[in-house]
Amino acid sequence: MWRGIKPGDEMALSAFSGPVIFRGMLFGLASWALFNMYRDDERYKELTDDDKLMYHHFWIGDGKEDHYRMPKAFEVGAIFATVPEIITQSLDDSEDMKWTREMLGKALTSSFGLDIIPQLIKPAIEVGTNRDRFRDQPILPMRLQSLKPEAQYDPYTSETIKELVQLIPEGAPDWMRSPKKLEHLLKGYFGGLARYTLLAADAMTREATGAGEKPASTRQDNPLLASFVGDKVPGRTRYTDELHSMTVDITEIANTIKRYEDSGEKDRARALKQSAADKLRHKAALSRINRQVSKLRQQVREVMENKQMNSDTKRQRVNDLNRKISQTSGVAVKRYRQAFR
Repeated sequence: MWRGIKPGDEMALSAFSGPVIFRGMLFGLASWALFNMYRDDERYKELTDDDKLMYHHFWIGDGKEDHYRMPKAFEVGAIFATVPEIITQSLDDSEDMKWTREMLGKALTSSFGLDIIPQLIKPAIEVGTNRDRFRDQPILPMRLQSLKPEAQYDPYTSETIKELVQLIPEGAPDWMRSPKKLEHLLKGYFGGLARYTLLAADAMTREATGAGEKPASTRQDNPLLASFVGDKVPGRTRYTDELHSMTVDITEIANTIKRYEDSGEKDRARALKQSAADKLRHKAALSRINRQVSKLRQQVREVMENKQMNSDTKRQRVNDLNRKISQTSGVAVKRYRQAFR
């Protein structure tokens, strides 16, 4: 890309390629106009940060089901589209500086490959540290960490991998016996190839093991359409991510205060209480919201694992529950996020 913008070695302004820069700016203007159409739209606001980084988004009609997207053009997309979008939202105060720094950092590491960890070992390190660096989330959520490795899966984990790990000896490393970790490792190294191979294998595995039907397929399950359409009701939104982040933050603060008090460090405990007073004021409310979300997620798991329910009914029930999870998370985040900025 740099050779295209500046073909020669000279650093004078005249050495830069005018046509490349002009086309980039034209593309950036079109991208910014599209972004500006939806920046205040609730459907755009609830998209996850990585979805905004990787795609241009638009809707045909008023419903969420008519969501379409176009993959951004790697480095060109980052320079002429993503960065201006991030800066615009920062300047108009719709986002805070913490969000701006995080998004710019993700844009640099994902689009330009500036992550200090080489891709050759990155998935392995993520599994070892239990951290998905791109989504900034644990691979194994807390509710699975206390289980034996072979039981570390959820309704979305590949049925094929769940069966394979049962054949692995007890003395093998945990990552080989944990379906969630092994699946993350395979997708980290083989990307879409692993995803679609497992989808095909899972259909045969379900038939052979008598597992319950999966919810009816969505457009996102189609390899040809997945990059160009959005889920009608996504299981993960910006609000679910933010609620998780706020919960982790306030839990760490509360646990640290307790640790200081138990060890007799009263001054430190008092200072932390004062500095985090705004966040601690919402601790009980966030705990209540998290219990509601946990109950809804438990219902999703029960629907997914139900062997009598057909695929169409499962899809409808899962969509309804995911919609409630997103709405519940959104209400909490909008009400309490100011204290966590």
